[in-house]
Amino acid sequence: MPHLADLEKAFEGEPVTVIAPLRGRLMGATAEFAKNCEVIHLVCEDVTGEIRDAFGAVSVPTTVIIDEAGRLMFEHIGYDDGLEEQIAEEIRTLLAWRGAA
Repeated sequence: MPHLADLEKAFEGEPVTVIAPLRGRLMGATAEFAKNCEVIHLVCEDVTGEIRDAFGAVSVPTTVIIDEAGRLMFEHIGYDDGLEEQIAEEIRTLLAWRGAA
């Protein structure tokens, strides 16, 4: 979640929405952790797995970038050092492509 909060801040004012669907039910500890990380993006419960299934996420964490038409533009399974910059670069590329279209 902290890396998502940083990405959200980096793209403030851009047409970028960060959503963190969590499997199962949100527990108080998760909400407190999100607050401590200054998370301002939408954190939602994916109790039924509907969001996970819609994008074929089979592992946790799975990070995806979806364009405004609902197309999967980027997917990364797991977490690696430097992932934040890789995601930011993908977003910058998509925003540039969107602006040129």
